[in-house]
Amino acid sequence: MNQLATVLEHFSNVTIGVFGDIMLDDFTYGSVNRISPEAPVPVVEAEFTEYKLGGCGNVASNITALGADVYLFSVVGDDAASGIVSSLLAKQKIHDMTIKDPERPTIRKNRIIVQKQQIARIDWEKKHSIPSFIEAASMRQMYEVLDRLDIIVISDYAKGFLTDGLCRTVIDTAAQRGKMVIVDPKAPFSKYKGASVITPNFKEFLEYGKIKSDRAPKNMFPYARGIIQDNNIGYVLVTMGEDGMLLFENDKYTAVKAVKNGLDIIDVTGAGDTVVSVYALGLAAGASYYDALRLANYAAGVVVAKFGTATCSMEELSTVMKSHDLREEVIM
Repeated sequence: MNQLATVLEHFSNVTIGVFGDIMLDDFTYGSVNRISPEAPVPVVEAEFTEYKLGGCGNVASNITALGADVYLFSVVGDDAASGIVSSLLAKQKIHDMTIKDPERPTIRKNRIIVQKQQIARIDWEKKHSIPSFIEAASMRQMYEVLDRLDIIVISDYAKGFLTDGLCRTVIDTAAQRGKMVIVDPKAPFSKYKGASVITPNFKEFLEYGKIKSDRAPKNMFPYARGIIQDNNIGYVLVTMGEDGMLLFENDKYTAVKAVKNGLDIIDVTGAGDTVVSVYALGLAAGASYYDALRLANYAAGVVVAKFGTATCSMEELSTVMKSHDLREEVIM
């Protein structure tokens, strides 16, 4: 455990580049006391609205919450929502490398919450690929700051920013500079060929790997090895919800049980963002692939006990690390 604590001490020296689809998570809280006379729907009397960074913004938030420096590359609209995104980035001291596209809205997801229950969600988004001039501009930005980055995270939500060309440039350029790339995928894994690690959930593992398999690690292993070999990927980290996580290498795998902290799972929203964030942080701070897995597992156990898109603080991560016995956590 002392080894992991030493890794945490190095988080503040890490700088990470995050490429992906940024979103504005908009939570409107209110109460319902009547049904509308216009239609058989509840009338929500709004009380307040809370804004958070979503999508790759949540990845960046998780990283900066643990003391590291972050450069965020994405696209936003030329609208009021982009102004809110910019202010949130500034507040969290995230380097804003977003580019405005007047032809698309800032992705915004407005959740209506009544008595701690989500009763509706309203989305503003367009999923078409970014135009070539924005793709080129983002590449130029990357070249300008690449030497400052210790590691790169690609957070793909399939909303149009991460074109095949941009992904290819980021991964290939990082490899040429000896920098690892960690990918949270939302496309066939061939799109991320050459990545250091991909972090699909179990559903994505099946869907994008074109696999039919049960959740038994030994049955998943041959397929994971095929993904690694076919796409020149170093490791496949599969998040399994309440069943924990699996880290596949070419010749072996490691399973870790889900860390529950003695708390109920409240909301799994954004847990995958936390996993890729902390896994990348761990590697950048000198952890082994295996120890970075343990750190990511601890952090995920923290955020699933919180409502909505959430982050894990250094204090919370340190506390859960101290309270768990490795022998109860790992299944080899």
